[in-house]
Amino acid sequence: MADELALDPGLVMEFVGNAHGDLDCVKQLLAQEPALVNAAWDWGGGDWETGLGAASHMGRRDIALFLLGQGARIDLFAAAMLGRLEIVSATLDAFPEALHTSGPHGIPLLAHAQAGGDEAAAVVEFLKALVGAGLPRPKESPMRFTAEQIGQFREVGYVAVPEFWNADEVAAMRAELDRLKADGFLRNVATDGDGKTTSREKENLQLCPMYDKSDFFRAMPFAPKVAEAVSQLIGDPVMLHLDQVFLKPARHGAGTNWHQDNAYFRIADPLKGTAMWTAVHDANVANGTLHVIPGSFRESYEHRRDGDSDHHIRCYPPEEQAAPIELPAGGVVFFAYGVAHCTRANLTDHERAGVALHFINGAVDQEAQGGFPRRPYLTGDQATGGRQEYGVEVAGTWDQEVARLLA
Repeated sequence: MADELALDPGLVMEFVGNAHGDLDCVKQLLAQEPALVNAAWDWGGGDWETGLGAASHMGRRDIALFLLGQGARIDLFAAAMLGRLEIVSATLDAFPEALHTSGPHGIPLLAHAQAGGDEAAAVVEFLKALVGAGLPRPKESPMRFTAEQIGQFREVGYVAVPEFWNADEVAAMRAELDRLKADGFLRNVATDGDGKTTSREKENLQLCPMYDKSDFFRAMPFAPKVAEAVSQLIGDPVMLHLDQVFLKPARHGAGTNWHQDNAYFRIADPLKGTAMWTAVHDANVANGTLHVIPGSFRESYEHRRDGDSDHHIRCYPPEEQAAPIELPAGGVVFFAYGVAHCTRANLTDHERAGVALHFINGAVDQEAQGGFPRRPYLTGDQATGGRQEYGVEVAGTWDQEVARLLA
């Protein structure tokens, strides 16, 4: 074994990436290099994924079964997606804490089973019953980051929380987004390459800001768990800098090209600002989820006008280092202002939306450009719950807003 050469990293990344949905390519690559069957790729921050892991959270039963037939090592997540209740039950009976262990990209075990569709329905019900029984959770609440998670944010510039918002909150987000769309507030910012002509072939629907058109989204950053999470990453006092939403329609949704938020906001320390990107729908490689370049906040890339947008700018980072952030609906990723990121096209049969809230530490308020003309304090002595900025008490209304939309 000591004399064998390591696999080509580029080939491993290509194999794992294609295992998310391209069976033919997986077969071709495995014929070229059989050892790829158990090779793993690190998308950044220790987010290791094998081809089987990719196929499992995407619900690609065909790819998973092919890989297992070629010698892939089965794991709990693959068994859940494949509907193998006897394997899942036996594993959790022996190791109950595995119920709360996340797979690649932080995707929960239950989400893997749900990806399996009808053939995994029995596993879904089994896992829901265990979750409902309140089995011990070894991990801290999503609102309290571990030291490792905070370290990841400071080292690579981002950290994901797959289960930040609950099902009711997600349902309310979708209902309000449907209203905003129906009322014509979302605008197609995609152009035909000249940065001016609105495209008729693709759509990248944006609303920025949201707070003045939606009491619900105005209340979202005032949810207590938001400020609690953000303050651990960038420090107090926390200020809301900007809010916006992008919606990528089914089959012709356009991505947003590579850029760094700090090219707009220009704070000296990019770790003093963070975006909080919420997946309103399941976000995966197939529907163009968010991609980041780990550690890129340490470098400022040159930006220029984006010909695919009527107002955005873009940069050209090393895309071979890109890590996709796959999240179930309600999942969140926090990424520092200097992290280069993009989204891809959505060519699936279902729309995908992402809500982005942007926050800064109050110490950089004077140097930060763009954003709201009056930036609400969410923590610290100057926080008024929104009264000073909006003229009404917004803090404490999040649960009411969720209930209103679900009534």
